[in-house]
Amino acid sequence: MKRINFLYVIQNNIFIILIIIIASILRFWNYDSFSLTNDELSALNRIRYDSVSDMLKGGVWVDGHPAGVQVFLYYWTSLFGISETYVRLPFVICSILAIYFAYKAAYSWFGRGAGLFVAICISFLEFPLLYSNIARPYSVGLMFVMLLAWKWKEVLIIVNNKQFKQQFIDAICLCLAITGSLYTHYFAALMACIAGITGLVFLNKKNYKFFIGAYLISALFYLIHINYTLNHIKLGGVGQWLNLPDDYWFFNHIYTFFNEDIILLLFIIATCIWAYQVSKPKLQNQSYFKTLQIISLIWTFIPFVIGYSYSYIINPVLQNSVLLFSTPFLLFFGGSFWNNKINLPHKLMLIILGSVILISTVFINKHYKKTHFTDFKGAAFKIKHIEKIYGENNICKVFNINDPYYIMYYIGNDTLGVKKWYIQTENDFKELANIVDNCNKSFFMYVRLRPSNNIINDIINARYPYLIEYQKFDNYSDVYLYSKVLLKSSYNNEAPQMVFGNGFEGNNRWKGELMFVDTICYKGALGLKLKPQDEYSPTWSVNIDTLPVLKKIKYIKAETYVLSGKAGDLQLVISVEDNEGRLVKWSSCKFDYFVTPNKWSKIIHTVNVTLNKGEIIKVYIWNPSGEKAYIDDFSISIY
Repeated sequence: MKRINFLYVIQNNIFIILIIIIASILRFWNYDSFSLTNDELSALNRIRYDSVSDMLKGGVWVDGHPAGVQVFLYYWTSLFGISETYVRLPFVICSILAIYFAYKAAYSWFGRGAGLFVAICISFLEFPLLYSNIARPYSVGLMFVMLLAWKWKEVLIIVNNKQFKQQFIDAICLCLAITGSLYTHYFAALMACIAGITGLVFLNKKNYKFFIGAYLISALFYLIHINYTLNHIKLGGVGQWLNLPDDYWFFNHIYTFFNEDIILLLFIIATCIWAYQVSKPKLQNQSYFKTLQIISLIWTFIPFVIGYSYSYIINPVLQNSVLLFSTPFLLFFGGSFWNNKINLPHKLMLIILGSVILISTVFINKHYKKTHFTDFKGAAFKIKHIEKIYGENNICKVFNINDPYYIMYYIGNDTLGVKKWYIQTENDFKELANIVDNCNKSFFMYVRLRPSNNIINDIINARYPYLIEYQKFDNYSDVYLYSKVLLKSSYNNEAPQMVFGNGFEGNNRWKGELMFVDTICYKGALGLKLKPQDEYSPTWSVNIDTLPVLKKIKYIKAETYVLSGKAGDLQLVISVEDNEGRLVKWSSCKFDYFVTPNKWSKIIHTVNVTLNKGEIIKVYIWNPSGEKAYIDDFSISIY
């Protein structure tokens, strides 16, 4: 039996060993301390079934992802529970294996230098690091795709001087990689299909038996999933929240992949150019070298082209995460210019490259100090803190969240007394207004854990005028506590840069005919009467160039009091026009969300804006349904 000299193995592979050690530290560093993401919690929510068949119906059939990861989580959590530590552990391990497979694949394609270059980039760049320790298909899919790329080359090209046993083992590994890709993510499955086609088109057809066999067996394994795939195709995509990609989408993706740092990208390109100048004579001796370069570019761009086309023809599916399986082959192309033999200059350059990327990720981008996803964990802690201080029974609560389980995971199985969990449509806004009107508690809590409309805060703020607790977490995570009376709080409300008020006792920046009624007003001596024939109220208007020097304007808040028998279709409008009168932004809120018939009601409308020189802000009331109303105490605040 042949003895293995472990010391020789370590010395010969010291670079990749060190890369994997550092990559492992980066991936295990606080991997279980940050909040589970929306997608992770969704996956855990969809495994809460008594049987795997029920889970497949309720958790896979409706999801839009292959069943592999979901089935794995079902059995894994039944053994180890649903804590962040155990849920994420296998995915972190897969991400580390993905680095090793990427190294072996690039090594097999272009040589040792390419392998080390690719391994360094995948290990230390923020984008692959970000998706390495979340319990979703990304690290698993990347692992299978990299194993696929490695064994794809071994099976199709490197067959000479190989014993049948080794060829058979390579084919088994290829089959495993194909099947794993098919069951993990549809873009990983797409990579497996592209690899199969390019293998048949570009490479030596004399050596395809094991290759064809691996794909045929994988296809047979996938037949049991085909009905799920067909249903997922019917679902279309995630166009309900994902926008269509623009013309610059791929360039923005590359920008994101390389730490959103053009200088870093140029530096990485420069190292490849340097390596090419050193290694050029040797690279030309490889007969299949250019073909593999072409294939690496095909594998990079074709998934994007398909995803881009599908997004426009069917439904948007493109997001940065789905190209995690294909973008590394752009690294393969860059790595192809590195020398197979790693001498001292190459070693030094690789050390510099790894150090620069590592510094960029950890210290410049501050990867470990950022909140990359919605912070359900932080929000849960803030909720419990507020309940402890102000008393749970004194707080009325509404949440805007995709599913109650996402917050219950961290809080417990109680219902928290939440009046409403999801606020998105016009009917939701009306229901919220009714909840706030009928709430007799001192405080009102609003928790935002998904993209939300400002109207939600405005509806609450009109009845509960004081914000006494607020904590903002990154990525659509906020906890608000409003009060009916002014109290000392831990939150200092942001003061507006400028406030323009009009109680209609005087005219300040208002254009249009003003009809005053001195007997019907909220306070003071005069109010504004809006007659049924008046489609528009007088307009408050200001050119921002005429205002004193302001800090960057973030949002505008308009407030007024209204007395009306019915709200009808009355709307408070904030618009922005350029200096030639062209509409830049237009936003309105319906009085129907605020008005109590025949009582003075406060209306609030907040709009996020980005203003440029010469633009004009306009605020007015639109009355398309011809209602009779009285207006008083108008104010416009600029923040």
